[in-house]
Amino acid sequence: LRLQALLMLQRNREAEDAASVLIDKSPVDANALYWRGKARFNQKNFAGAIDDLDRSIAIAPGFAYAYYVRGISHQMLEQLEPARLDAESATRRDPTLCEAWRLRALGSAEPTEKVAHYTKALATCPPGDEAALLQKRSTAHLGLKNLVEAMKDIDDAIQRAPGDAELHYQRCVVAWQGQNREGA
Repeated sequence: LRLQALLMLQRNREAEDAASVLIDKSPVDANALYWRGKARFNQKNFAGAIDDLDRSIAIAPGFAYAYYVRGISHQMLEQLEPARLDAESATRRDPTLCEAWRLRALGSAEPTEKVAHYTKALATCPPGDEAALLQKRSTAHLGLKNLVEAMKDIDDAIQRAPGDAELHYQRCVVAWQGQNREGA
């Protein structure tokens, strides 16, 4: 709990040091390796995070969050295939892990997959994340030329975050692509 609290307080270096003490005492402590990996990720030491998370996963292969954090570490290093594989592993281990569905959508080249992954993220994310996810799913619908669904998603996003100018701009883009110049 102390490591988690330190990370929540953004005291990442302190969390890394505290996790290192635990790892020195027990090199097979998957949780300590995970928390140190997360602290390293927060400090933008993505390679160090991957090393710790590799070890954590080797010890506890069912730990979905470890796959997710390792996946975003790979993503930050532009290692797209390992990021995609880790996102898949995370959602296979925990189908309710919203962040991993978001990562899967980000790594998907196919708009149909993006729509499916953002739909799963919307079903699993806590309240408050919906507008951003709806905007991203709207963009994926645009890639499929599914303008009706794109407009539904962006309108829903605007209802949730009416002051977000970017959402209103995207609504204009969707309307313009649908040749609804008056709605733009």
